[in-house]
Amino acid sequence: MTTQTRPSCFRRFSAFKAIILCLLAGLFSTAFAEDWDGSTSKPSSKEIDGVEYYVITSPEEMAWFAYQVNTNGNTSINAVLNNDIYYVDDSTTAASRATPVIGNVSNKFNGIFDGNGHAIYGVNSSSLFDYCRPNFILKNLAIKSGKTTYGFVRLNHGKIENCVNYAVVQGASAIAHDNYGVIESCVNRATFTTDSSFGGITYVNWESGTVKNSQSFFDFCEKKQFVLYGNAKIGGIAAQNRGLISSSISEICFPKLKNSEYNSSDFRRIGGIAAENIGGAQSMNIENAVVEKSQSNVRIYSIESISSTSTVSAEFYFGGIAGKSGGTVKESQSVFYIDSIYIGNNLNNNFYIGGLVGFASCGLLGNKDYGFIEQSYSELSIDVINAQPSNKMTPFLIGGLVGKTQYEKIENNHSVLNTPFENFIANFVSASSYYWIKSAGLIRENTKSLVKNSYAIINNRSADLAKYLKFAGIAYTNDSASTISNSYYNIDFIGEDTKPIQIDSSSFTVNVSDKTTAVMQSPAFVATLNTNAGLDDDSGLWQYCEGNYPILVSEGSCEEFYSKYGLSSSSQSSSSGAESSSTSAPVVSSSSATESSSSEIESCSSSEIASNSSSSLGDEVSSSSMI
Repeated sequence: MTTQTRPSCFRRFSAFKAIILCLLAGLFSTAFAEDWDGSTSKPSSKEIDGVEYYVITSPEEMAWFAYQVNTNGNTSINAVLNNDIYYVDDSTTAASRATPVIGNVSNKFNGIFDGNGHAIYGVNSSSLFDYCRPNFILKNLAIKSGKTTYGFVRLNHGKIENCVNYAVVQGASAIAHDNYGVIESCVNRATFTTDSSFGGITYVNWESGTVKNSQSFFDFCEKKQFVLYGNAKIGGIAAQNRGLISSSISEICFPKLKNSEYNSSDFRRIGGIAAENIGGAQSMNIENAVVEKSQSNVRIYSIESISSTSTVSAEFYFGGIAGKSGGTVKESQSVFYIDSIYIGNNLNNNFYIGGLVGFASCGLLGNKDYGFIEQSYSELSIDVINAQPSNKMTPFLIGGLVGKTQYEKIENNHSVLNTPFENFIANFVSASSYYWIKSAGLIRENTKSLVKNSYAIINNRSADLAKYLKFAGIAYTNDSASTISNSYYNIDFIGEDTKPIQIDSSSFTVNVSDKTTAVMQSPAFVATLNTNAGLDDDSGLWQYCEGNYPILVSEGSCEEFYSKYGLSSSSQSSSSGAESSSTSAPVVSSSSATESSSSEIESCSSSEIASNSSSSLGDEVSSSSMI
């Protein structure tokens, strides 16, 4: 019997075909791997700079690592990602089963986890890490999809750096819920689904905590409305800051901001950087509550107060940097734009609205130490107020810089208050009812505070409305325990009958008056601000800008500052000045910052999300269209 042999060329083709099929099978098994089934697998390890790391390449190896920490108590082991981790096939959804959380209350993680510029997809857990100790380091990692409650870390005593969250957050923070350590060069791009209290980077930045060089972006404007409940605290960087927030940026956009019914004496706070910037309630150490060198841009399309016959009071604190502050705000800038305010009937509450801080108060629990606002700039714009006829119980305390102060030192600041009210809708039956809507260039209500070396610009488009909506150049009310000195406002853009202070009970008001645009844009005015009108040595804090208003040295060059904020020049009339100022610094809209952000997300590879240096975050900051 003879054996037939296939031609050698056919055998070679079959072998080649088999190789191709095997390669394709491997490719598709990698791209379309089944969802993680909960199993574990021990990873390989290697030494990096003398430190041993487990090299994580799969969900199974992530689970093994978590088991070693949580169950076996190996809390100081280290890991580095070798590639992106997918818990699910679909990179846009969360895993169906709970994904591993590293560390717990019994075994707090104290090692290093280096994302190595990679991303995790499909997270489904409260956080990636639970309790973490001082030697803990998390770096160079992104969560690209899934859902969390606390973001990356529930409680951080270590350091988190170069991390970005794009996932859905169902809780209160995108990076760390409680921060006692350091968060540096991190970005919040997450989608928050809660209507209660939250912070973009951390919920509470405690006394020992630091957040620096970080960014947070919120865009709720695609929603029909956003409802505030109970004692809501919403902060671009932190809901509550008791530590240090430095060199950080936040952008927030709200649609209709609707208030729920009040169940008690509620306090609702919104701040571009922190809803509250207040030291610990027990120690009242205001030195530990600092926001510095930070910028925010906040837009609210409308604020709608409910109509209620309830006698329960509520307080609302809205500020470009902080809703409420008893600590320090310095060398910071904010742009705060409100399209419209609707005032319902018979409301028993107060609104404190400030371009920088809504309510600046250090006089808590009888403490008489001062909080500080210094070397900062704010711009507050309000277009429309719709007031119902029977409303006489809802005072709006509107200040270009601060709504209300109490035990504060406010020095070397400048503000712009744009109150065009072009489409003002008022149904009041008498002019006296307008009593409740009063505003001032710097501070609406100054209580037990010191104000010095500052100036304000008020842009009011309607001379007729000035009869009813009372303005003050510097402060509307100034109590007997307060001092205001060497502070000025521009008379060219507001009625000549405007007073620097409408109700002044203090005998310590010195060098407080109006100035023309020409005077305020002169070198002599810079000298006035720097020397306390000749009473002190030259501080050198203010600088001259030719053809424009003086700015602080800490705000960079004149060109840099006015390219961001573009205030009106001496060649503009009061009308054009208001329009220029209110539109010069772009504000968040549903189609601006967030859409540009989404395009950045799409174009970024996982290795670009978290680099080994903070320079990539700096590039993102400088490319922002908002600040």
